[in-house]
Amino acid sequence: MKDVFMIVENDLGKKVELELVDKMTLNGKKYVILSALNSDNAFAYRVIEKNGRKDYKSIGSGEEFAQVLKAYNLKQG
Repeated sequence: MKDVFMIVENDLGKKVELELVDKMTLNGKKYVILSALNSDNAFAYRVIEKNGRKDYKSIGSGEEFAQVLKAYNLKQG
């Protein structure tokens, strides 16, 4: 059984369990790559640390996502 890293609510209001695929730092920012359990789709979140607490912000599919995806693919070799 895979470990659940985070639970998010999708656009339809359904809770989705996400597992950790990878962690990385790019241009001084920390990111996590997450995937729904039993899925091939992945999502990137920027890690925001404030007052000792970690929050995760989805970076969507824009330029920042393209940079993280490129770094992830290079890392996978």
